[in-house]
Amino acid sequence: MEQLIASGLSIKDSLEVSTLINDKKLGILSNEILSNIKKGASFANTINNMDSIFPPVYRGIISVGDRIGSVEKIFPRLRMYLETQKKIKDKLKSALIYPIIVLVTAFVAFIAMVLFVFPKLETMFMEFGGEAAVTLQNNLQNLKTGFSVFILCVLALIIVISMLKLTAKNNLTLKYKLDSLLLQLPLAGKYITYYETLNFSFAMETLTSGGVTVDSSITEAQSVVTNEAFSQALSDVNKRIVKGESLSSAFSMHKEFPSYLTKWMLVGERSGNTEQVFSQIRNYFQNEIDLFTSKFMTLIEPALIILIGVFLLILVLTVIVPVFSLYGSIL
Repeated sequence: MEQLIASGLSIKDSLEVSTLINDKKLGILSNEILSNIKKGASFANTINNMDSIFPPVYRGIISVGDRIGSVEKIFPRLRMYLETQKKIKDKLKSALIYPIIVLVTAFVAFIAMVLFVFPKLETMFMEFGGEAAVTLQNNLQNLKTGFSVFILCVLALIIVISMLKLTAKNNLTLKYKLDSLLLQLPLAGKYITYYETLNFSFAMETLTSGGVTVDSSITEAQSVVTNEAFSQALSDVNKRIVKGESLSSAFSMHKEFPSYLTKWMLVGERSGNTEQVFSQIRNYFQNEIDLFTSKFMTLIEPALIILIGVFLLILVLTVIVPVFSLYGSIL
């Protein structure tokens, strides 16, 4: 869409050309959007109603373009935003592939040991009798019990999280409490806060550059924020600004916002150049997320080695040591 519009085509013409491109999914999507536009709906409203296809942030950014009166101009910024998000996601995926493979392999290997190896060891060494054999049997039983409890806890956690997410979709109070809790988590909370601030600053930069006032921009920028606690904090900030409170003071009242954001709000007030300030904020948090991801990639491998080491230590103490003790008693 960006390339077609840049060549001089309108949104409608660009969609018509997109239907001719040799990509089945793109053709179906373009046809659906084009059909709604021909019925009188705007491009932004059409995208906003397709929540099963487009994520909230994407729909929010298109709405921002509609708000500044030029959806066409939003595509270069949207492409830049999506490229940034893709880089972040690709980094996280590449960082998680190795540990996931190792953990799954270890999990499968342990299941195989519980189902096939441990029963044979138990049967074989119980024939010899003695205290070591009893210890080995008890240890194997404890391992099986501990493994079963762990699996049940993981399944219960998955079920609880899934139920909470489904309930939170229709219950804003619950969603606010859950999202507020997420922001308070030690590492994940910081990442979520930075991610939401990046989305917010991107929308604010786009809106203020289009001539939209700061208070109206904050209202519109809420559409690109997915965390309810962060969104409600923005809503309160907007109310305070309308009442005459300064921008920096309004932002400083909420712990949901990082201190860097509040400090640059003060700079924006004194300089009067809000677009430049939000551009600076966006660049800062984009770099911070990149740095956070790089640190995560650096730490994940030693953390995984420690986890596997702990597992092997438990295995040695509960199985290998009693086996050698049993051999010692036999000899």
